[in-house]
Amino acid sequence: MFGNRSYQNLRIGIRNISSTGLPAAGADGTVIENNHVFENGPDPMVPAAVTGGILVGASTDVTVRNNRSERNNRFGIRLQNGAVDNLVEKNEVFQNSEDGILLLNNADLNTVQLNVVRRNGRDGIRIFDPGRFSVSHLLLIQTFAVLLRMIRDLPGSIEYLREHAA
Repeated sequence: MFGNRSYQNLRIGIRNISSTGLPAAGADGTVIENNHVFENGPDPMVPAAVTGGILVGASTDVTVRNNRSERNNRFGIRLQNGAVDNLVEKNEVFQNSEDGILLLNNADLNTVQLNVVRRNGRDGIRIFDPGRFSVSHLLLIQTFAVLLRMIRDLPGSIEYLREHAA
């Protein structure tokens, strides 16, 4: 998936998973690169629906690289529910209503590196119920809440740095 503009959709700009929660055909090994994803969500018919920029779930060996994800409802980039051994790098993620980059629910062995994450409504990078992962070489600027937050530190996960924006 290369060079697309995805905007003003009711829920997700780019979803690398089927709507049933099962891996979509060909979801493993997908490259999501050089896309501009913006102003997606919220869905007025389903206020509690997951909405945002780029969603990767139940997929392995996915690369999310050189994308711009901005001004989305909730998140810019989200890995969840069995997203394992994926790479998120060199993205610009900013001004999303909640988190810039979110790793959630069994997102394991993922690498997040060389991203610019700034001015998001909650956390720059939020790691909730983490497995094993690597977060390195980040540029975090003017995030309103916590720049990097690990919600629950599990045995074997990396140490984390909690910084507050000025």
